[in-house]
Amino acid sequence: MKHRVIAAGRERGETAVERAEAVTLSTFHAFCYALLQEVNPDLKPIDNVDHWILLRRNLPLLQLEQYRRLAEPGQFLHDFVEFFSRCQDELVTPDDYQRYADEQAEKFQRVRGAMPEDERVIRDVEIAKLQEIARAYRASDLLIRDRKLLTFGTQIMDAVVRLREDDTLRETLRARYRYILVDEFQDTNIAQLELLWLLGGEPPQPGCRRRSSPGDLPFFRGASFGSFTIFLNRFAAGSRTGRDGLLRPLTLNYRSTGCILRVAGQAIRHNEKPNNIPEYPLTAVREDGEKVRIVTHASK
Repeated sequence: MKHRVIAAGRERGETAVERAEAVTLSTFHAFCYALLQEVNPDLKPIDNVDHWILLRRNLPLLQLEQYRRLAEPGQFLHDFVEFFSRCQDELVTPDDYQRYADEQAEKFQRVRGAMPEDERVIRDVEIAKLQEIARAYRASDLLIRDRKLLTFGTQIMDAVVRLREDDTLRETLRARYRYILVDEFQDTNIAQLELLWLLGGEPPQPGCRRRSSPGDLPFFRGASFGSFTIFLNRFAAGSRTGRDGLLRPLTLNYRSTGCILRVAGQAIRHNEKPNNIPEYPLTAVREDGEKVRIVTHASK
């Protein structure tokens, strides 16, 4: 991508090339990894497989009972790795999850005596599982931090924590990155949105670009339509045009044929639609540039 940006700059002269070379192009995770390495060069990234191996080699520290099988003690470790990563996508720390488990246990204790025995047994197991997950999450976090490792989830969460705590670093990055363009914004999760908010400054000045069509790209790693609501509430609340005035539906589709759009549109029209996004006609654009208007309305 950086090569393409520089190549485009060459068509506009040396000044444009210099500006293109100064642009930072990165994924969220690569950006956060570089940021954290500036603070601590000893940090090393690991993937999910390495994380699984780390947990398997230190299985006794997880204190598993509900999630331990004699035939295969590491049977649930892959699920743990994925769950811990999703927690980090939502900025849920081991302390946060422990508080949640304790709250559930306390609520259960208040009504436990009045429950039928069979329901009480089932709920006892559920609470034990919650507490076990909380212990395992904390043990996993300690193992990773003691070894100066970064998982896929901790890269962004730790960057967010660092920016929250370090005013000087936060202001330095805000001065360095005046404008922020986010591609495929629909795929952002809570941690990534918080990172953008911290980098955006007051008032924030990010931009987001979205390629959209019925049957669009799938949502990744905890992303949801709520990202747009959060974006409007946080980044556009103080704009001159107002949050609703910034909504611009993209009605031209260059990816899909009219047949695909027609079927997708008929399916999407049954989705629950946000009140602030009106229905709009979809138009398929063929390779020869001719536009084929799809009568079916859809919102996304």
